Amino acid sequence: FKRVIFFCLLALSCISLGGQVAASKLVFRQRSIDLGAVPLTQRDTNLTFYYKNAGSEALSIANMIPTCTCVEPSYSRDALMPGDSCIFNVRLTFSHKGPFSQAITICYSSQGSSEVELIRVGIRGEVVD
Repeated sequence: FKRVIFFCLLALSCISLGGQVAASKLVFRQRSIDLGAVPLTQRDTNLTFYYKNAGSEALSIANMIPTCTCVEPSYSRDALMPGDSCIFNVRLTFSHKGPFSQAITICYSSQGSSEVELIRVGIRGEVVD
């Protein structure tokens, strides 16, 4: 419940007034990864998301909020300069059979700005025997 309230507050803080163009823009090579069939015996997997700062100012990732405790993102908190690329890794743990769909909300902003931007990436697949 606390996560939902936190996410809603962040979303409200992202509303831009006056149609301003964001100085920071996070662009992903792939915003969704489909793992297909994953054997339950595998127990976990590590994934990599590639992203780039396509904006005109340096940006920093403030937080990554996964939809489940089975998703553990790890990322750099260093500033990403305009045009630079980076990665973040995700460890996904499997505990039972069946289809799954998880997401990570990424909260980031331009350096020196109080406006927070949100973007979401997803992971899906099916755990099988």
